[in-house]
Order: sequence, then structure tokens, then C-alpha cells
Amino acid sequence: MGRLAYFLSTSGLAAVSLVLVGGILSLASTFGSESARGPIAIGVGVVFVPLFIWAQCNITGMRVRDIGWNPAVIVPLWVLLTWIDYMLSFLVPELALPNALAGTVIGKILSMLFLLTLLFKAGKPGGYVDPPADSGKTTEVRAARYLPNSAGVVPPSRFDRQERRTSFGRLPR
Repeated sequence: MGRLAYFLSTSGLAAVSLVLVGGILSLASTFGSESARGPIAIGVGVVFVPLFIWAQCNITGMRVRDIGWNPAVIVPLWVLLTWIDYMLSFLVPELALPNALAGTVIGKILSMLFLLTLLFKAGKPGGYVDPPADSGKTTEVRAARYLPNSAGVVPPSRFDRQERRTSFGRLPR
């Protein structure tokens, strides 16, 4: 996923989430009774917010893979640093920004640097490619798979019979 595709998909996801959640909540406040507004807001939070967080993590993972980094490391690290930032602002209120649940200045700077990196860093031509599954074996063991049998024929291995796919179903380049 290139820089422009990342920007457009992130902007589109934000617009769709704003329209969907905002529309449901405004309809609930306009036409719903006073007692129904709370459960509707909780239902929207339980159903749609995790869906949009999952979609944003997938978009970010695709962009991180395009840059050439391992998304299985970077995305959980990003979530962990964000969580640590919010916990730090909760436990040490002197570091917190004035808004409720806003995090710290250091966390916001790190988030901005990560966002700018995702938006402006050029991707590698092949992106991130998982290392081969047999990378830890010695050369002799790998060569023994291709030795001819008694008939003089090299039996095809399971690696020869199927396409080797990396995670997310991508073929290595």
C-alpha cells in the first residue's frame, strides 16, 4: 500500500466512522426516548469502535509492510506505546495534557512522528518478506532433500509442489 493509498484509506475510514457513528447517535438523540439513548450509545461503542480500530490496525499493517518493516512487531509495539502513554498520564497527572484521556506530550510527539513516517516514507519495492521457513537448517540438510533416489530421480518436495506464500497471502518477490 503506497503513501497515497494509505492516506486515502485512512481518511475514508475516518469519514465512514464519523458518518456512521455520528448518524446513529444523532438519530438516537432525535427520535429515541430519554431512556434509550444510553444503551444505544453503549451498543455503538461495543459494536462499531472495535471494528474501526481493527480496520485501522489492518491499514497500518499494510503500510508498515510496504515500508519494509515487520508488521507483527511494529503494530503491537505502536499499540503498547499508546497504552503506556495513557497509563502514564493517568498515574502521573502532572505529565498529562489538560484534556481527559489525552495522554502526554511525549506520547503525542511519538504518535505524530509515527504518522508522518507512515505518510511520507517511501516503500521498498518488495516490501517486507517473511524469512524462509527452513532458514535455520544447514546446507547439508537442505541439499539432502534433493539427492536422487535409487532410480536416479529427485523426488519433488512439498516446497516444489505449492506456491510459498507469506503472511496475508502475499507471494514473495
